[in-house]
Amino acid sequence: MFKIDTITLIHKNEKSIPYKFTQNTFVYGQNSLGKTGLTKVINFILGCHDQNPLMYDGLDNIDEVEALLSNNNTKLWIKRSIFNNYQIKITEDSEYISVTDEQYIEYISNILYENIKIEYLDIYKKIFQEKLSYRSLSFLNFIDEKGLGNLSKIFTRAQELKYQIKINKIMKFFFNYSNIEKLYNKEKALEEWELKDKQLNSIREEYKQSLKVIKALFNDLQLVYDENMEKNIERFNKFKKDFSRESKSSNSNNPDIAYATRASLSLSEEIKLYNFLKNQSLYIKKRNKKIEVLLNILQNIVSENPEYRKYVRDIENIIKEIQDKKILLNVADYNVSIKEIKEEKEGFDKIINDYKSQMIELDYDTTIKKIGLLEYYLSKTKNKINKKELDEIKDNIRNLKEIIKNLNNNFDKRNIDLFNKYLLNEYKKDEDIEYVSSDLKKKDFKIEFNPLIISLEVSYLKKINTNSNGEESNIINYTPGSMARQTHLQILTYLSMFKYLKDNFEGLPYLPLLVMDSVNQPFENKNFNKFYPHIIEIANKVGIQTIFMSKEDVSGINNSDKIILTKGKGLNPFHEK
Repeated sequence: MFKIDTITLIHKNEKSIPYKFTQNTFVYGQNSLGKTGLTKVINFILGCHDQNPLMYDGLDNIDEVEALLSNNNTKLWIKRSIFNNYQIKITEDSEYISVTDEQYIEYISNILYENIKIEYLDIYKKIFQEKLSYRSLSFLNFIDEKGLGNLSKIFTRAQELKYQIKINKIMKFFFNYSNIEKLYNKEKALEEWELKDKQLNSIREEYKQSLKVIKALFNDLQLVYDENMEKNIERFNKFKKDFSRESKSSNSNNPDIAYATRASLSLSEEIKLYNFLKNQSLYIKKRNKKIEVLLNILQNIVSENPEYRKYVRDIENIIKEIQDKKILLNVADYNVSIKEIKEEKEGFDKIINDYKSQMIELDYDTTIKKIGLLEYYLSKTKNKINKKELDEIKDNIRNLKEIIKNLNNNFDKRNIDLFNKYLLNEYKKDEDIEYVSSDLKKKDFKIEFNPLIISLEVSYLKKINTNSNGEESNIINYTPGSMARQTHLQILTYLSMFKYLKDNFEGLPYLPLLVMDSVNQPFENKNFNKFYPHIIEIANKVGIQTIFMSKEDVSGINNSDKIILTKGKGLNPFHEK
């Protein structure tokens, strides 16, 4: 089993007495003696990459930190300087050798497990484009004083955004592992389809722009333009030969330009009117919906009192009137009317443009230039988009996005339920603590870890009488009242997470270590004295080393498991007092 055996502080080649750690170490001392400083030192020697990790009050004059790590078969000596020089040795009598920070992490990883499961590392890197190491999971190794009892961000290091983003990825990896590779493959497929869509969109936009220019040039050259591009090309090729063209006003049924202009203006005003009516209709619908909701609430209130029966009837009549109006408003489809008017207006606008173009005389040079432009833009229409292909791409993108959304949200409910069942069972074991006993008396009391938002939710079932038909069940979510209760649940969640990793991710390189800084502060001594042995019991079963920082002593702990910090003999002997 992995363990930190000793930690030694070094200043100018002078070494402190090594601090010796057992499987469950209790560090005891009053405030300002270096308990929190020790958590910083542990984090530093284990490869923390935070800037200036030893720039903490009381850690001055420490140039290097040395540690001895071990498992059942192997020992590893590691040393790190404040200038981030990393060294290791594998026997006590050998010399330290310098290594890179990556090699340093790798040496420590190898002592965690004899057989690291490479599959986990490969899949994580493939999905999240970054390496997974025990340092990625360091948020599990520290319960910091800051963030104690915060169930909305259950891991104290999730208070910081830089950790929160990484923790969210890791929770997805832990609790959605069955879908994680499928998710990767679907996201890759989506990228490919979106690239095709982007390429076709570029061609489609170019095609649409070309049509717009072609239409304008046909109008300038007084050529008939229609939606059939083959006919347009045939018409253009004929015009190129001898500049002859069919008359655009050959249709005797077309109105004169004055009539067409008046009709177009009239239809513009009609479109404005219908848009106004459409907006008014939407506003009335929204307003009536609100009124109907309010009246229904009022009806429910007064219906219990017979003296208000007259008002109830009035309210019912008003609701019926609103519903009748709603039917009338729904009958009017303003969008269809607006679309029809716009189409009619476009017809008149085309006639107007045809008349205008016939009034313009084109000189030879201008005509040749426009013919050249037309040839260029007509050549671009050869890249016309296959609508069937475009629809297929859009369908694939839409379907893949839906699948990815479902995979992202489809966390492994079975494993989450097992996690929560274990957590609740461990909480029940502390029923001799008053607040735990109070919780367990609540109907259907539940503790639920939500890996999606890394929070803990507590709920119970409350029965309330609603009417003569029977009872209605309400689930009440609540925040446990005392900080002691919240911290209790928080500690058990950390321990449950190690149990979950042991059961489900054997061979994953995580540190089986939990460093707890002053977590007993919210508790009354009598309650924590009951809870501490339970913490140690779980830790030993799960196989993790605990290092506990406290300013209060706890009864029943062997002296061999204690590190006692006293005034005049704090953590750092090199500290300038």
